[in-house]
Amino acid sequence: MKKYLLAFSTLVISFSSMAGGGAQWQPSVSPGYCIDGMARPQGKLEWKDIPACNEVISNGYAFGIHTYGDIVYEGGNKLMYEAVLSPGRGATITEPSTLNGRKFIGTGNSTTQWLKK
Repeated sequence: MKKYLLAFSTLVISFSSMAGGGAQWQPSVSPGYCIDGMARPQGKLEWKDIPACNEVISNGYAFGIHTYGDIVYEGGNKLMYEAVLSPGRGATITEPSTLNGRKFIGTGNSTTQWLKK
């Protein structure tokens, strides 16, 4: 009986491995960690060229980063920014530093995610 149970267990493990039941590779860093620069009017965002970020690409987990959020001005006015980054490809936030005479005060509702294939 023990031999049959062991053989059945081995068979189930083999099938789950073939069906993709094994652990998938996961990044050791968040997508926000792989951005150099800060989202601000006329600010430049660049891909952080370090091994932990580059291995996300080389392992096929993602092909870049998508980030977006609000540029907030005095008085509560907002404009949305959006950028896509990848190795060798940065972005410039094009929103103005003042809006209707009101100065930029910060960002809000920011989201950063891996762009997966």
